[in-house]
Amino acid sequence: MMTCRRRFVIPLFSLTLLEEACGDISFAARLLRKSPVFAISAIFSLALGIGANTAVFGLLNALTFRPLPVEAPQRLVRIGSLENNGMTMPVPGPVLDALRKEPLLQGVCGFNAGDAIVEIDGRSSALATHSLTGDCYQTLGVHPAIGRLIAPADDIPNGPEVAVLGYEFWETKFAGNPNVLGRTIRISGTPFRIIGVTEPRFKGLLWGYPPSVSAPISQRTAPSGKDPSGRFYWAETLARLKPGVTQRELQVHLKVKWRRLLDKAFPPSFQGANREELLGMPPVVTPGATGIDYYFRDHFQRSLVALLAVSALVLLVSCFNVANLLLARGLQRKREIAIRLAMGAPRWRIIRQLLSESALLIAGGLVGAFGFAILGIKLVVNAFTSAYSDISFDAQIDWRVLLFAVVAATLAVIVFGILPAWQTSDVDSAAALKSASRSLIGGTARSRRLLLSGQVAMTLVILIAANVFAESLRYLRDNALHFDSDSVLNAQLMPLPGGDLVGKKAVAYFRNLIDRIKDCPGVNAVSLASFAPLVSVPYKEDIRRLDNPGHVALQAPAEFVTSDFLRIMNVPLLQGRGFGMAETLNAPRVAIVSESVAKRLFGDDNAIGQHIQFGTEPETRDVQIVGIASDARLEDPHLRDEGFILLDLWQLPRMGNWGNLQIGFSGQSTSIAEALRKKIKEAGHQEIFLLRSMSDLRAMSLLEERLLAATGRIYGVLALALAAVGLFGLLTFFVSRRESEIAIRVALGAERRDIGLLVIRETLFLLGVGVLAGLLVSYAATRTVSALLYGVSAMPIGPVMLSLVILSAVAAAAALGPIYRASSIDPNIALRHE
Repeated sequence: MMTCRRRFVIPLFSLTLLEEACGDISFAARLLRKSPVFAISAIFSLALGIGANTAVFGLLNALTFRPLPVEAPQRLVRIGSLENNGMTMPVPGPVLDALRKEPLLQGVCGFNAGDAIVEIDGRSSALATHSLTGDCYQTLGVHPAIGRLIAPADDIPNGPEVAVLGYEFWETKFAGNPNVLGRTIRISGTPFRIIGVTEPRFKGLLWGYPPSVSAPISQRTAPSGKDPSGRFYWAETLARLKPGVTQRELQVHLKVKWRRLLDKAFPPSFQGANREELLGMPPVVTPGATGIDYYFRDHFQRSLVALLAVSALVLLVSCFNVANLLLARGLQRKREIAIRLAMGAPRWRIIRQLLSESALLIAGGLVGAFGFAILGIKLVVNAFTSAYSDISFDAQIDWRVLLFAVVAATLAVIVFGILPAWQTSDVDSAAALKSASRSLIGGTARSRRLLLSGQVAMTLVILIAANVFAESLRYLRDNALHFDSDSVLNAQLMPLPGGDLVGKKAVAYFRNLIDRIKDCPGVNAVSLASFAPLVSVPYKEDIRRLDNPGHVALQAPAEFVTSDFLRIMNVPLLQGRGFGMAETLNAPRVAIVSESVAKRLFGDDNAIGQHIQFGTEPETRDVQIVGIASDARLEDPHLRDEGFILLDLWQLPRMGNWGNLQIGFSGQSTSIAEALRKKIKEAGHQEIFLLRSMSDLRAMSLLEERLLAATGRIYGVLALALAAVGLFGLLTFFVSRRESEIAIRVALGAERRDIGLLVIRETLFLLGVGVLAGLLVSYAATRTVSALLYGVSAMPIGPVMLSLVILSAVAAAAALGPIYRASSIDPNIALRHE
């Protein structure tokens, strides 16, 4: 019996195409080896353009697009209540129990992220921690590296006090010793037993702050006045959708029952306006694949998108430059191509061979691009970590970045490869073999002019963008902050275990601490505030006049400070009085408002003595205005609204437990810092979590603008260099193409000045067309980004004029060589050669 076997045969035409492609690549490689200067110039230009884009996208990917390293992150959503200021509020613990029963959900994870004092082997330090619900790891699909993770049985009131270590912290602190299981550590003074270590890939749920230690949320919930049992807590909530369920379906489903869920969740102590406001907040469901972020995405995402747009222009300039190089190279190969066409080679075959050369250049450019991208990412990450010392910025190159680089390279081939290949292959073989007629290169000259004018236009756009970024930085640094902070230190405080103080004990402790710090040599003034100036994220409250409590007049941030705060921050008090030591805990609440807040609340009426309310807490339902200060951006300097409200911290002293000390000093900051640490340590209730000068905080708050300005300058220099090379090459080509004409002009008595004018006219034409196109594109671009930048109009005259001057100077420098060559032509030699 005969059996038939299926045979797989590679078609002959496929082998032929493969052989031809290999032959094209081999031939292109030999040609590039013979022209190393051309090859290096083209590869370097492409490496810069692709590398700049890859670096910026790598940062944007790490900040925005990279999902949590958990199972099916695309099905994770964040659930919360939507506040009036647009922020997402955490969910009460009892609501989490109700969400676990929802038919649309497959799991729920509640967590809180923050810093805590952790004691290990008798040594305490402030560490990033997570407080997690018992089903959190199960919902996320996170597995242990050793031991076990927190389970639902651990997350019960008065349950086992267990802790899980982060993998990186375990390797760093315990050298990866598996015997760590069973050891006891203290979190905020409470002993916890280590039961496991998370897998290496899991970096936590809060972007940039991987937890060193995690514990059950029930064991980390402290009793409060509103809930003495300690069983009620608020938690950020991530939930996993069931397959086939959409985010919108869950939003609609929860909207129907959200108020009822909240009403059941709140303990009886939640009454009055506070309860009604919370019940009136609608549910909000947003994507949770990338975890939670409170600061960095809002501050840096738009800047990175703007940088990516400028990087795309740099790549375009690089492509124009390489296309010009290829067109110039094509002129040298006209005769070779004409011979191949005369021998019967089809034009598409010539184009394919020329595109193979472009593909090799792209391959070399990609290799260099990854080198530039890694270097650029490292520099930016170092800038981040130097400004935010406690942040973990993992910006590794993953498949998304690789795909982006390949797409950018493919687009580059399309931009710079096809036109030169088409132009170079467009040869009249008979004319080319007869002579080197100048008419043969007219089309190429027009193409090169078009490319160079486009390069000039894109370079102008990049220069204007760079100068606009620098103008925004200068405006914020010099004008927007409205206060001088060069001789001020800010100490961020953290309470030691059991160090939280309230009431009269807190007043006595903080007043004594401030007096002891004032006694240090060189200290001029000390204040205590509930926030860190310039870098705190402002939380805007609804502000109402007490005589019209139903109407929200405005939203403004409200913070607690002591008497010397305005003096240290150099913010003038325009009317009324400041805070004094006379206010007591039970005295009527007083506030200082900024000038714009007073104006918006009371118009032309005198605001001093008027009463306002904000929020729903009892402490802020009736506050009397005793002073009006000048407007200033005390928190985020990017806020366009400079209004604020300051309350007396002595009337709510518990706000100082996690507060910030501002120390005005003269002399050396080093000695002041040492004395400050000593005084706080001796006081025994707190330690300094972070100590920075106010100048450092200012630089940190302007990191976004500094990044834009520095990168813009680098891009501007690169674009100018590429434009200068392209302009020099085209003008040199222009002179060589018209050597015979110039020789005849000289023979007929033309002066050198007249010959130089030929080159100058060509330069002005190219520059004029490019500048006109660049100004039109810049106008549209600046109108778009002016809403994102500060102190910059839709078309800022200063940056535009500066960019035109710089571009003109570079163009003039690039034209000097061709002008000299044109005016130095010997007519006898030129005509004899012709």
